[in-house]
Amino acid sequence: MPNDKMFKSPESSYFQFNFKPNKNLSLKKTIVFSAIIATSLFALVSIIIVLLFNGIKNELPSISQLENIQPNLITKVYSADNTLLKEFYTERRIWRSLEDMPLHVYNAIIAIEDNRFWYHWGLDVYTVPDILKGVFLKGNIRGGSTLSMQLARNLYSTIGRERTLKRKIKELMTAVQIEKTYTKKDILEFYMNQMYMGAGTYGFQAAAQKYFGKNSLCDITISEAAALAAIVQRPEYFRPDLYQENTEKRKNIVLRAMLNGGYISQAEYENEASSSLVVVELAEKAGKAPYYVEMVRQYLEKKYGAKTLYNSGFSVHTTLNNLYQEKAENICTDWVDSLQISLNNKFIRELELEKRYKMTTMTILEHLDSIVKQCDTLFRNKYSSSEMVQDSTGVMVRKIIRPALHDSLKYRKVQIAFCVLDNKTGAIQSLIGGYNFEKSKFNRVVQAFRQPGSAFKPFIYTAAMDNGYTPASVMLDQAFSIYDPIQGEWRPENYTREFNGPTTLRRALYLSINTIAIKLQQKVGTATVINYAVNMGLNKSHLSPVPSLAIGSCEVIPLKLFSAYSAFANNGVRAEPYFIEDIFDREGNVVETHRPISHTVLDPKTAYIMSSMLRSVITNGTAYAASAKGVTWPAGGKTGTTNEYTDAWFIGFTPIMTCGVWIGIDEKRSLGQGKTGSSAALPAWTEFMLYAYDSLKIPTIDFEKPMGIITQNICKESHMLAKDDCDSTYNEVFVIGTEPDICTIDHRVQRTFDKNNIDPFGIYKRKNEEKPTDEPEGDKKKKGTNIYMM
Repeated sequence: MPNDKMFKSPESSYFQFNFKPNKNLSLKKTIVFSAIIATSLFALVSIIIVLLFNGIKNELPSISQLENIQPNLITKVYSADNTLLKEFYTERRIWRSLEDMPLHVYNAIIAIEDNRFWYHWGLDVYTVPDILKGVFLKGNIRGGSTLSMQLARNLYSTIGRERTLKRKIKELMTAVQIEKTYTKKDILEFYMNQMYMGAGTYGFQAAAQKYFGKNSLCDITISEAAALAAIVQRPEYFRPDLYQENTEKRKNIVLRAMLNGGYISQAEYENEASSSLVVVELAEKAGKAPYYVEMVRQYLEKKYGAKTLYNSGFSVHTTLNNLYQEKAENICTDWVDSLQISLNNKFIRELELEKRYKMTTMTILEHLDSIVKQCDTLFRNKYSSSEMVQDSTGVMVRKIIRPALHDSLKYRKVQIAFCVLDNKTGAIQSLIGGYNFEKSKFNRVVQAFRQPGSAFKPFIYTAAMDNGYTPASVMLDQAFSIYDPIQGEWRPENYTREFNGPTTLRRALYLSINTIAIKLQQKVGTATVINYAVNMGLNKSHLSPVPSLAIGSCEVIPLKLFSAYSAFANNGVRAEPYFIEDIFDREGNVVETHRPISHTVLDPKTAYIMSSMLRSVITNGTAYAASAKGVTWPAGGKTGTTNEYTDAWFIGFTPIMTCGVWIGIDEKRSLGQGKTGSSAALPAWTEFMLYAYDSLKIPTIDFEKPMGIITQNICKESHMLAKDDCDSTYNEVFVIGTEPDICTIDHRVQRTFDKNNIDPFGIYKRKNEEKPTDEPEGDKKKKGTNIYMM
């Protein structure tokens, strides 16, 4: 709003217009002027009478409305580094104070619209004869409106826009009240920011940005100022981006008025009138981080209402890291494109389209949509779903519940959910809710429910670490059967359909061994595991207490799973995810500021043990590819894959941030053979993290080691505390008091045996270390067997 203290009076040097009225009026002119005054007074009396008899006074703005003018302003959303992400508005208006405008900008509008603006009280009496002439001779009202009258018409819809005497009276009376309420400088500032300027813009600054690419009115030339003043009369007709010839003609009329008013010199007039406008065409931007910004929009509209969202002029400062977001969008787009090509190739092979149409794969890919529409019947058996139902006669019949439509292509589009969280604060620093916001506004980070597969296993191991187990605890990986309400009589298997015998829990986790996860859940207690998962942020209603829960038969919202993992890296504290830091109103006052919400969900010692175990997933396990590509700094995580390669996950963390990636298809169809968490999700995570740490130089720090943690030397044969004669050892972390006993194997006796043939446990012959993978076991099973993935 204008501040009266920042301006000087019209007579001061700030408002020097070189306007010198002639003081030597002739007697004839004096008589004419007196007649005009008398006529004006008569007109005013007539106006008052009309007001009294026609009730116009009730239609005028109230005093409170006049004293609290609040023009609609743009709500702007900014990233953490103050990059503009999005604007929300019904009227695109950028407010500028009068002192931020050069003289020639507002002198142009005064010269052409109201050259006696500084000296009248809302009505320019010199225009009254012309107004009355139009009323009595032509029967209409045209012209004669001062800037104050124009402002009144634009501020208050009750005044109307019809060309009638009644509207003119309401306009005049409101203008008089505005003149009584505000200073001339206030009125001029309101006017310069309020008027419609075409192309959805309001005010001179928004128009200058739209038509000339000028972010500051101080950069506007005299010619451009004249063009902006020209637009006011007929905004769409004089738009320089569409009708530049019209604008040029009107611009020169404004320049002539500025010359006659003494606002510019003859030389300036000739120079500006002879120059053509340079119009900049600014394409309308879709906006950055669309899924993220849509979350902001929904929050603001829900809490403050649509009117406030689009008209308040809020400045919303978010947690988004613009550099992270731009890189993540590029990585995710390229990666999903490559997965989509692979998926399309899968369909081409399955339908034998090359043989059927005698075309190359590349040619079919280029015309895949049209080809598929021609062969709908090919999809019927492969992609339709059916179930047995009882008809009206009691006979069981097969009913199609998901037909293979001719537009089946749209149901097999690869999608992605990607999110980066600050472990300490919970700030969402990057978020991508899908492949293309324009085609699908469904935000998979916060709205999707997907099976996590082996990405659920860390909750089991967390519960175990808190209930008597250690990373060095040994369990037997062998075949067994168990009843599962979902599976029935169930014989879980590992992806190789082979078993490893005695295996430490650390190794079982980083190799994602199914059988041990299931048995460990049974030993700890399924209810206990669920309690840990819920405490770490998952929804209890989606966690069924069944054995297959151990390998991810539940459904989770990706963001909740990502957030739960952040507690491992943050000493057992999970910070609630959030995306808005501060909201300021148009005056710069704080409307809302974020207050961190954190929950201690794990003992810091347990969190450290789990971070250590999950580091092995990257250094030795199913996510080893990340380590091979350069992830050498402290980082942990877990892959996940579901039945038939329907979902692929990788959630990884460092001491600073947690980054989660989910890949899948909305219709829960297969991504294709071999599309595991390791191959389909991990590459995107790896590329982003390498960019963040190597290109942006994020500090490399280790996980904070809490009090009560000890590192011990462990015998590789017995997985007990090593003694002097233990030949092969490794270091392992423990909570003090949970260390195993001293090794009981007599290695001196053992050395007399052939180590290549005798296993120290006397049961299984050791095999070579498996190649890390999280390939699901389902591909090894007989067709039709429903097995949840690892």
